[in-house]
Amino acid sequence: MSTPDEPSQSEPSSAASNAEASLEEESAGLASCLNGALTFNSSAASQRQSQLRKIRSLRTREEANEEANKRLLTRVVFEVVSTRTLSQFSRKYVAYTVLIKRVPGLDRSPAVIERRYSEFRNLYSGLKRRHPEVMQDTVFPKKTVLGNFKAEVIMNRSKLFEELLLHVYAVERLRISSDFADFLYNRDIKEAHDHLRRAKYDDALPILENAFFLQEKLLGEKHSSVLSTLCEIVASHNAAENIVEAQKFAEVALSRFGKEESHELYIPLLQLSVRLWWTLGKDKKHLERRLQSIKQSGVNVDGQPSLLEIALRRQK
Repeated sequence: MSTPDEPSQSEPSSAASNAEASLEEESAGLASCLNGALTFNSSAASQRQSQLRKIRSLRTREEANEEANKRLLTRVVFEVVSTRTLSQFSRKYVAYTVLIKRVPGLDRSPAVIERRYSEFRNLYSGLKRRHPEVMQDTVFPKKTVLGNFKAEVIMNRSKLFEELLLHVYAVERLRISSDFADFLYNRDIKEAHDHLRRAKYDDALPILENAFFLQEKLLGEKHSSVLSTLCEIVASHNAAENIVEAQKFAEVALSRFGKEESHELYIPLLQLSVRLWWTLGKDKKHLERRLQSIKQSGVNVDGQPSLLEIALRRQK
């Protein structure tokens, strides 16, 4: 199974950081030399503070620009990579396999879905009904009585399906719509939940992981739906005794949560992580310190439901 990339931290703008550090060192050094015998000229001190505020504001803007540039440079593409003719209830249909990946570069966590013509049509119809102003120029292949299985028909449909998905992804209101979520992963997640309720963790995991890789491409790494699916993956790997995989995904989940101590999944995730780290012989002191800090703040961390119990409860 694929494993998530290790979390990375972006460096702040060096120019702004160096300027800020220089001003702060200058202020601190001057204050140290004066040793309290003299005070700053009020206007000079005010000017220096104003400069610091401007530099910090500049750094914030630069960091925001860097993040925006990163989003512009990284995009998601949809590619129909294969088709196959299947039969259901004595009726044939074509299934289209779509690869979803980030470009440029190598995407270590691509996602794959298989959908039929009727599912693409339902996506198109739902979006056109609810968002006609941004769907009016989108072309959808017409349904034909004969010739649905001809190579040229399948090829033309594949091209139009790719264009439809790219358009939906490019328009934010379409990208985050329930129609797109239903088309891409909601049905699959429901299937995975059915497996979890029957304790078929090995059947649920590939479905959950694929859905997770899809969700983070569309919604962003810290979206609540993405975090929920990620925690379900951690809990499922642990239940299936895939401890190494559970720890890898738990590490990613903890980095995505940050210090969101109020989230109902955070404490159970932290408690499970302590056990995973201990089982693998990894240093767990930083996790125990987090739990102790939460406890000292007045939150009851004892008697919490397990991560799997919360995941199953949230599915009902």
